[in-house]
Amino acid sequence: MKVRKLTMAAAAVAGMGALALAHHVAVPLSHLMGEDILTEVVFYTDTGTFGVPPYVHGDVEIAHGTPIALSVGDSFSIQDEKGQIETIVFDSGDFATPGFIYIEDLVATIAEKATLADAFFENGYVFFRGFEGGAGQSLELVDGVGAPLSKLGVAQSLQLGSKNIDLEVSVPADEPGDDHTDLGDHPYVVLASTKDGSFSFGGFQIPLGVDVTFVTALDLALDGALPGFVGNVDDHGDASVTLDGGLLEQAFTGGAPDELYFAFVVLSKDLSEVEFVSNRFTVDFLP
Repeated sequence: MKVRKLTMAAAAVAGMGALALAHHVAVPLSHLMGEDILTEVVFYTDTGTFGVPPYVHGDVEIAHGTPIALSVGDSFSIQDEKGQIETIVFDSGDFATPGFIYIEDLVATIAEKATLADAFFENGYVFFRGFEGGAGQSLELVDGVGAPLSKLGVAQSLQLGSKNIDLEVSVPADEPGDDHTDLGDHPYVVLASTKDGSFSFGGFQIPLGVDVTFVTALDLALDGALPGFVGNVDDHGDASVTLDGGLLEQAFTGGAPDELYFAFVVLSKDLSEVEFVSNRFTVDFLP
């Protein structure tokens, strides 16, 4: 079986960045709860907050440098699972030019003001992220004066954290120069590593370094011990994968690494060829 040969590819490791690929969603491998646009998530490891924090995201893509019309006194509120509520109010000191704030400056201003969530701008979308992980954590945003959340494309919503890592596997739609025709229902394998880097295999660059985690995770996946890591994409080239947080606890009993990387490969139906390789997805472990 060709994918078994991946375990023999350590000698081919070479430093190289992750691949960037077009897609009918933003990226091939992403965080399911982040609307298919996050390629990196935080995972907290402290007892009581173990897991991925709640993420609230915008539904509208915003170009870099876009001015957002706001006025002094505009506001919105943030609430967490403990019932703590804070109101973010924009004052005159937040405006370099009266009447608007550029999107990057606006998100940075929110991040400075907020104490219950972080705010950041990635892949053209605005995100809010809680400071604690796990299924018991929540984050709720409510628009206020001037509806600034609406202007950021962020709907009023309650989002929960998770003990697990939810990933969206998705093969890109064809673009000029691409050859991803008819990969629906093809087999795929999700790979994992704690080592930065890449290696060449089957005419592709796999955007992961090869280490003990890579070999162990691949063997476990092929043996069926990591549900969802091996399977077939649907007719549209998509699949959802959930990595049980309990397995991470078992795997890293001596302490979590700084980062854990994922990528997936799609194979021909006879398993003889690699047809597609995704970008790299990163999990940052924090105490």
